[in-house]
Amino acid sequence: MSCAPSLVFARTGDLRRAQSLVDDLAAAHVSNTLVQSAWLPTIRAQPRLVNQKPAQAVDLLEAAKPYERGQLIGNLSYSCMIPVYLRSLFGDETGRACPGRISEAC
Repeated sequence: MSCAPSLVFARTGDLRRAQSLVDDLAAAHVSNTLVQSAWLPTIRAQPRLVNQKPAQAVDLLEAAKPYERGQLIGNLSYSCMIPVYLRSLFGDETGRACPGRISEAC
């Protein structure tokens, strides 16, 4: 089972489907550190953008910080930047520093 579809469903607002896939991922990968500590928090943060709860999203993304400089799936080396990208979006709305953002604003 892949993490990408649940991330897409969450990002596009199909929260019911995203939650179903997240539940399946969590159950199927109980001992997979990257899934539990990086992907699931990243996916769970997405609905907070849809529901305009950026502070909750930033809090969820804290768990992924130790894994941001590595590869999260296969050979998609950019995938480790997804939590950084999301934190930069949410950081703007919370007024918190957003160190993952490359801009003058942060």
